[in-house]
Amino acid sequence: MTEARDAAERRAWANFHRQSLICALARIKEVPAPSAHQHHWDGEQERFPYGDEQNLLERIARIVARLAPGEEHQLLWEPILSLGCAGSHWIDAFVGHWLIEAGGHDEPAPALIEQWLAMLAYAEGSLQWKADARRRSHDKMWNEILGFSTTGDSFWHEPLAPAVNAVRAFQERWARAHARDEDDASTYIHFIKTPAARELRIDGLCLLHETVPIGNQYFWRHTDIRNAFASLLRLLLDEHWNEVIANPKAKESFMAFALKLASLQHPLGSELLEIAGSRFGAI
Repeated sequence: MTEARDAAERRAWANFHRQSLICALARIKEVPAPSAHQHHWDGEQERFPYGDEQNLLERIARIVARLAPGEEHQLLWEPILSLGCAGSHWIDAFVGHWLIEAGGHDEPAPALIEQWLAMLAYAEGSLQWKADARRRSHDKMWNEILGFSTTGDSFWHEPLAPAVNAVRAFQERWARAHARDEDDASTYIHFIKTPAARELRIDGLCLLHETVPIGNQYFWRHTDIRNAFASLLRLLLDEHWNEVIANPKAKESFMAFALKLASLQHPLGSELLEIAGSRFGAI
């Protein structure tokens, strides 16, 4: 693609890869979906991309990420995303490599925001993505395309903040629908603690307070969810305190979670509550 002599040749090469992709997708489309009586993993190996298919997905991801703003990109990724839950492993492979290629460098790809918004809008409106919503593959697909599955805090560095801000509405809609589950709440907390999501933290705290069943002891049964909230409150205390005290909803949300952690005898709960209380008293 980079050696194409002109725009017409770039389009020709993009079309060549699209046709190759459509040929590859013929196999996965023929793999029968598991029935309601089958175990989740029955026949699952067949639904993973084989080595040559994996290589093609990675190549398509690189090409999409390197397209210039305004260049047609949906023709390359839509055949993959249209698989929905039946092709979740193919979607995970493509989206993961696309995100790394588009955002994993010192400077994000120029078309990152344009492409990410288009993919999220497509997935949100797709019947294939809404099907079989109770399966684990459905949750994994959404975690991948929302950016929650990319491992390592270092990936979501500050240069990616404009992209995160651009898609925050999609992420917040997901959080409102899922944060009643402790695993999903932890996933969202982990993401908003990253440097790229700095501007999401205050609204994210309020969103969690509105969504999380704070009085449900079952929600808090594992140490991981307690630690997740404790680390978020500590970050807010250290880096966003002026924003918290300037926002009545944020202040109420902070104190509600701090009180909850203290009541659960979390090691940081009482400390956070004491520091917050002393600062509120000084004000």
